[in-house]
Amino acid sequence: GAIINSSGTAANWESNFVLGSNTTIGGTGDITISGPVYGSYTLTKTGGNYLTLSGTNSYFCGDIEIDGGGVAVTADDNLGTGSLITLDNGILEDNGSTFTISRDVTLSGSYGALLVYAGTLTMSGSVSGSGPLEIAGDLTPGDGTVLLTGSNSYSDVAVLFAGTLKLGSSGALPSGANVTLGDSDSDTSGSLDLNGQSPTVGQLVTSG
Repeated sequence: GAIINSSGTAANWESNFVLGSNTTIGGTGDITISGPVYGSYTLTKTGGNYLTLSGTNSYFCGDIEIDGGGVAVTADDNLGTGSLITLDNGILEDNGSTFTISRDVTLSGSYGALLVYAGTLTMSGSVSGSGPLEIAGDLTPGDGTVLLTGSNSYSDVAVLFAGTLKLGSSGALPSGANVTLGDSDSDTSGSLDLNGQSPTVGQLVTSG
């Protein structure tokens, strides 16, 4: 099945949201699901809009695939109890809280992004895949931090929009990965916090 919002006006779903099959959510206007999500099927986000999951979704054990736009949360239990998040030209957004996501993340397409407006988002599972990882904060330096504590195997990483990538394990930054801090086109900076780790990178490029 599919749920879309074709209007530019944001929509809110407050009732139970039961996945009886793999379900796609997309459109142009943003959608908030504040009611509980149930089911074991895959929830796929498409289109350029945002999906906000704000309920406690302990009865949703399906995987999440973000193929466009973004999925925004403020707590780990908003995402349910599934084992995998796929970022395929999509964004997983922390709307300003500090919490830990233990699921594995797979990157595909031209990028997969973690956007943190404030606080620290800890990713304790593995981050892997062919696509590069992008870390972004808001435009206030130091406000958005992604802490990687797993053993990861993504290719390259770019830290943009005043975001900070903090290394929490020896495998947080894969050996040979290229690291870009900032973006000259948007005139934004990015920071890498080694946090006592000694990674071996391909190259480090500072910009912005």
